[in-house]
Amino acid sequence: MKKSYILIASALIMGLSMTSQAQTRYLDDVGTDVSVIQNIVYGQNVGIITQSPVLEDLKMDIYHLEGDDTTMNKPVVIMLHTGSFLPAIANGQATGDKTDNAIVEMCERFAKKGYLAIALNYRLGWNPVSTSEDVRRSTLIQAAYRSLQDVKTAVRFLRKSVSDEENPYGIGDEFAVGGYGTGGYISLSLATLNDYESELLMPKFIDSSAETIAIYGQPVPYIIPSILGNFEATDSGFMEVDTNGDGTPDTQVPLCIPNHVGFSSEVNMVFNAGGALPDISWLNAGEVPIASMQNINDADAPYAEGNVIVPTTGEFVITAFGSQSVQEKADSLANNVIFDGLTTMLNDAVYGNGNGADNAAIAGHEDLNGLFGIISPAPSTEPTVCGFQAEQNSPWDWWNNETYGPIADGYQGTPTGTMGCLALLGNPDMSEDKGKAMADMMSDFFTPRVYAALIGTPVPITYGCTFENSCNFNEEANFNDGSCIALFELNITVTGVNEILMATTDAVNPTFKWYFNGMLLDASGADYTPTENGNYILKVTNEDGCTVSANAVVSSVSLTENILDRLSIYPNPAIGFVTVNAQENTISSAKIFSIEGKLLKQYTVNESVLTIYKDELSEGLYFIELKINNQTIKKSVVFN
Repeated sequence: MKKSYILIASALIMGLSMTSQAQTRYLDDVGTDVSVIQNIVYGQNVGIITQSPVLEDLKMDIYHLEGDDTTMNKPVVIMLHTGSFLPAIANGQATGDKTDNAIVEMCERFAKKGYLAIALNYRLGWNPVSTSEDVRRSTLIQAAYRSLQDVKTAVRFLRKSVSDEENPYGIGDEFAVGGYGTGGYISLSLATLNDYESELLMPKFIDSSAETIAIYGQPVPYIIPSILGNFEATDSGFMEVDTNGDGTPDTQVPLCIPNHVGFSSEVNMVFNAGGALPDISWLNAGEVPIASMQNINDADAPYAEGNVIVPTTGEFVITAFGSQSVQEKADSLANNVIFDGLTTMLNDAVYGNGNGADNAAIAGHEDLNGLFGIISPAPSTEPTVCGFQAEQNSPWDWWNNETYGPIADGYQGTPTGTMGCLALLGNPDMSEDKGKAMADMMSDFFTPRVYAALIGTPVPITYGCTFENSCNFNEEANFNDGSCIALFELNITVTGVNEILMATTDAVNPTFKWYFNGMLLDASGADYTPTENGNYILKVTNEDGCTVSANAVVSSVSLTENILDRLSIYPNPAIGFVTVNAQENTISSAKIFSIEGKLLKQYTVNESVLTIYKDELSEGLYFIELKINNQTIKKSVVFN
């Protein structure tokens, strides 16, 4: 418990004006200056990149909007880099790290919109040059499994920081994970891989080679949890080893170390560019929404069902399922209903193919709300000095080829100019300008879908001066060092949509800042009139002459900390019912609203756990308004 000052509005607000062009936090940029905290260790686990098991520090970079201290429940977007599960240069590519330009660019874009953006490194290492297809496949699947564990570890690390470290990064409980190339494979697995027996004991994930049977006397699964640890990396995994050659294991080598046990690693949605699923059967009803972008002629990863080819060696690894297959099945299971109504029309300044419906027709499928198929120019039929051009599978990537080329030539032992020339075969017009133009298009596609899944579908509203709004104290949140945040709910009768007005101040030296939907209002004409009892009458008049005024009472109250941190809503999306668990906090009441703001159900609870049944509700997005310890919290839920 801690003491804080709050403002309580007791008067009638007579008007508020905002233009329909106002920025919407998490959809539009709400700032320009982004800071990054680099190389935060989010866990430790055993890697094999050195060919021997070694404990590695797992690191992330955190991007946040400078001065954005008033929002302490930021949604989180985690970005996963490409690289074929090998380090950059060693993988024959210029990319393969959390500092890849395309990853940094997207993290900065999400941060400018108010998200906390994370660039994540994960464990690398497998054997792409083995002559055995089973060895290539098994070591690649194991590398993907380790990376999946690491992403889950990172999510738990961030949630643990909220409860154990007083939320130093200012995050809420909504998470999206996106990835490019190899990172796209990881994000898709994160959304779908959750049952060992049905999903990892399929014949395609069993090593039935003659060599394996000769050694073990039977086929062996590629993934064995007792050796590699569970999906979450919350238990230990060991490999038994015979060190003296007598045929009997005499020691155990650890291959998985548990991290942040007891915290959730669940996410709200995933997105990918150029990824694929090892098997489409992994995708089931009720799993999180998925958004995808991919070149419809991707040669390394299938757009529908096809073979995965390792760019480094050109060798076959596994039959997989790309964006078309993933999106068609996700739609058939109603997992992507949250994207309904979102456009697939984009501003494609690079290729001029921004009509997603037309691109879908060329690819031979229906226009899907969760998929944008990229159409790049056909490769030149004339060979360059380095060889024939390939499809531009990752046109969003860019790098300094003058730096990469000599370093790569030195590492690979190739003649001067070779690796830099080879790097351009799949991206011949690679440049920063092109990469950022692609980032524009990708942000235009992914951001509304991340917003829909984490925040809710935006409702267009036109604000004016012709109606009245009642203002009642709604909730207090995120008190830090005497600063005060008070939230007011405006019942806008014209649209029936509830919006949030927030005033912040320091209780000792009042300098009020007003926010609407997370956006700082221009309050240069604000009038703060002190009263005899030490309170304040707040009045803000905008350029159109509309005013917001309220009698603010400064008082001292005790608040229960970490209500949001201890609140969970599951499953979400839900089929028949959803459970709301406030743990040791008490839910006094709950209301269910439609997306249009219409009250559909209300409950008197006075318990810590509430079960809400779908009953007569149709499929779609709803908002739950919870009263917990005299604080009002709004969350979204999807019923399938």
